[in-house]
Amino acid sequence: MITITLRGKAYPILFDLTAVEQIQKRYTNIADVAEKLQHTAEMCWLLALVINEGQKLQAFEYGIPAHPITSSDVATLLTMRDMNSPQLIAAITDAFNEC
Repeated sequence: MITITLRGKAYPILFDLTAVEQIQKRYTNIADVAEKLQHTAEMCWLLALVINEGQKLQAFEYGIPAHPITSSDVATLLTMRDMNSPQLIAAITDAFNEC
């Protein structure tokens, strides 16, 4: 599973069918995701969604508790350096391409 690191902690990210459905509801067209990532609030929403889905899968697979994260939590963790990081965008792209 793809992970991203925010403030030194690795978070799993997963674009599963639940995430894809939520993205389609929010944006109508999943192809609009790349454009929406230019907006801080949308980046935080999307990261919270895919982190939560990644944690749910890990909880299911390994019997460990998931710790839901909100977009507000992500906003606290995310820095401008992260927002402009090619590694973050690459991880999101890689996770999207896994689905």
